Amino acid sequence: MMLSGKEFMPVVEAALSRKQPVRMTVRGNSMVPFIHNGETVELEPFSGRPRLGDILLARYREGGYIMHRVVRNGFRGVLLRGDARWHFECEGPLEESDIIGNAVRSWHKGRIRDHRQGAWRAAGIFWSLTCPVGIALYRMLRFAKISVSPERPEDENPETKV
Repeated sequence: MMLSGKEFMPVVEAALSRKQPVRMTVRGNSMVPFIHNGETVELEPFSGRPRLGDILLARYREGGYIMHRVVRNGFRGVLLRGDARWHFECEGPLEESDIIGNAVRSWHKGRIRDHRQGAWRAAGIFWSLTCPVGIALYRMLRFAKISVSPERPEDENPETKV
């Protein structure tokens, strides 16, 4: 069963308000390279203060929702930014009352990424602090990967077939 965001997100928000964790499939590429389109993310209810590097689900602009990383938390509010966005492309400031969930883990190619602790937490904080360098480096590596095509085995090369 597929539900639109307008139908599904109120269900997610209600579950989180009852302190229930939620797993959902995300759409979009704004959190690449940490979370990719079509991956599953586990959300927990938000509590405490937002920390640099946290990935938060928040209400945003006239009934919309956004799940991006905390890049600043100050007296004016919380600033979020997608990992694939440039440093000036931030959402906010948001009030803490707009935050409804914290993305604590995701699944990438069958492997769990724990975004609350360890290497993935450290990488998220580093990514937040080094923008736009990290984005430029990631895009260069992707371009290099696409530009270099693997050699075909001899039996697949059409010129060698008789």
